[in-house]
Amino acid sequence: MKIPRNPILPLFILGLLLQLVGFFAVLSVSSSHNLPFPSLTGDSNHYRILAENLIQKRAFDIYPDRPSPDSLRTPGYPVFLALLYFIGQTWVGAVFLQSAVMGFIPVLVYLIGKRAVSEGVGFVAGVLSAFDPIQIFYSTLTLSDALFVLVLLLAVYALLTVYRESKAWWILLAGGLLGFAVLVRPIGQFLIIPALGFLFFRRPDRKRFLVASGWLLAGFLLVVAPWSVRNKLLFNSWQLSAIGNFNAAYFTMLFLEQRTGISADEWQRQLVRSAGTEDLGLLRSVDGGALSLKFARSVVLEHPVAYTTFHIVKMIPFFLNDGLRDIVRLTGIYKAPLPNVSRSLLAGEYQLLWREVRAGGVNTVLLVTGALAMLAVLALAAVGAVVGMRSSEMRLVIYFFLFIILYFGLLTGPVANARYRMPAMPFLLILAVYGAQALLQWKRGLAR
Repeated sequence: MKIPRNPILPLFILGLLLQLVGFFAVLSVSSSHNLPFPSLTGDSNHYRILAENLIQKRAFDIYPDRPSPDSLRTPGYPVFLALLYFIGQTWVGAVFLQSAVMGFIPVLVYLIGKRAVSEGVGFVAGVLSAFDPIQIFYSTLTLSDALFVLVLLLAVYALLTVYRESKAWWILLAGGLLGFAVLVRPIGQFLIIPALGFLFFRRPDRKRFLVASGWLLAGFLLVVAPWSVRNKLLFNSWQLSAIGNFNAAYFTMLFLEQRTGISADEWQRQLVRSAGTEDLGLLRSVDGGALSLKFARSVVLEHPVAYTTFHIVKMIPFFLNDGLRDIVRLTGIYKAPLPNVSRSLLAGEYQLLWREVRAGGVNTVLLVTGALAMLAVLALAAVGAVVGMRSSEMRLVIYFFLFIILYFGLLTGPVANARYRMPAMPFLLILAVYGAQALLQWKRGLAR
């Protein structure tokens, strides 16, 4: 593939055009089915409500008619969404602008690939990322995922610039961007640890590492500390969000549902009753954090091997889920039930799974197409990782990319799907393109 002299503008134009085509397609199809675009999921509706209350009440509240400060979500995405609404004047206008902004993602994939591997690898990975249907679709909804990917890529690019250049302001910027990523989606709160590890191996001298890590932490804390203080004042907790503890409990409830047949919703009701209330909202607030964490810990300690097996098997959709079936379901195109592959595997219901796949029709076509595409990406990414680790210059970056990929897989485990793969996908594409390049070079070498 011939690379333009300055690929940034062509990549942005490509990304922008595909994002806008996706926007108008989703708008048209969902409107034809009388769906509440752009809030097609429960999460997207919640984010929109928070943004509305920010606009109308100047408060980060759950309900419009009474004080109801939220401790489940962090403010990064609702503030961004409120700003887009202020400019676009409608929610459709807001997500139109959001889709346009996400046209920068292929540019950032290119820049990261260029820094990490080569310009050619970065360019091809950038082009492929522009065509990612999952990225395009979720950019059209009032969901935080696309913004999180954008900010994460900016942070990684800043860190890779630190890898090449020793400038304090790049380190400070990387820390600030990682902090903002956390305020967009709290799942990113532990990424500061591999970032510090990256600096440690980049600057093994103790004094230089301490200075660099000081700048990184300063940037990170400068962004996240005010929200932590807010939660301490309102809820007497330094936690940034209740979502981590809730997810820990919910994951183990899904495990118990698989094991006992009692639904996760019923486990939630039993847990809040043990605290003397019927309010399920307790588990989604920092007030219920200790209760959620205690429950999760007790389940894991009682069934360590079984839960670990469950968690690992439930990670399969993170890597192989097509995501296309969710798109056609959410837009009302095709609403047939989706086979739960990981659940059937855990239950040993192989014949049932085979019957569901054979009778799946459109769902089966989408499942197989998407899964085969992801298998190809994963296989090539594995080749790219192995080849890259043989280079002392690239090894640290490859480890960093692999950590990011596995990080999101592990932390989304039992609820994993293609949407939650979005932050890992750019790094998988870079490794996959590098792996494909290595295989082509090997094949040419054999032909000589």
